[in-house]
Order: sequence, then C-alpha cells, then structure tokens
Amino acid sequence: MIRTIVTVNAPQLQESINNGRWLSNYLFYSADSSMIYAIGPKAANKIAFHMMPYYGSALLQEKYGEQLGPYLTGKSCATFKNPEQVPIAVLEDIVASGTGPMIELMKHR
Repeated sequence: MIRTIVTVNAPQLQESINNGRWLSNYLFYSADSSMIYAIGPKAANKIAFHMMPYYGSALLQEKYGEQLGPYLTGKSCATFKNPEQVPIAVLEDIVASGTGPMIELMKHR
C-alpha cells in the first residue's frame, strides 16, 4: 500500500533495494542518488516508512504532526502494525506535495 502511494504520487523517483549499512534491504525511492523515501520491515512485524519531505518541512509537520504522532518513531519515520493504521490521505499528500520541493532542496546542497 505505501509503495503504491509513492509510485503513484512520485513517479519521477527511482526505486531500488538498499544494500548499504543502514536500512539494508529497504526499498529506497531516490532522486539524483539521494534517498527521499524508504520502506521496510521493522521489529514486531511493523512496516517503517521514512519520509525526508516530512522531516524537512515545518509546514508538513504542522499540518500532519497530530495525525502521524502516534506512529512516529523518529523525525522522519512512521511505523505501522497493519494496513488499517496507514493514514492514506496524509501520506498521499506528503508524497504529492513534498517530493518536488525536497528534490529542489537537494539540488542546492
């Protein structure tokens, strides 16, 4: 489900499996070799979704912080036990509205 949210709302990103030291075997969605999103397994049969646009945007944090609060395990990571917990509309908006600005920001780093 989360994979579909990313691929539909950010088709410009490249999908790959991360073979690095951190988040090994996670699906990475990247632009210019920079990870924008990561999806993978977490302990206790949870799924983790790392969202750099959420981390980098005070506006998105203000808009969705309350709804994501129960699922946040870090500044950019939300974990979900089951599909019913996934706030689909929230994640769709974060991906749709946050991907472009994050790509632009990364171009100027």
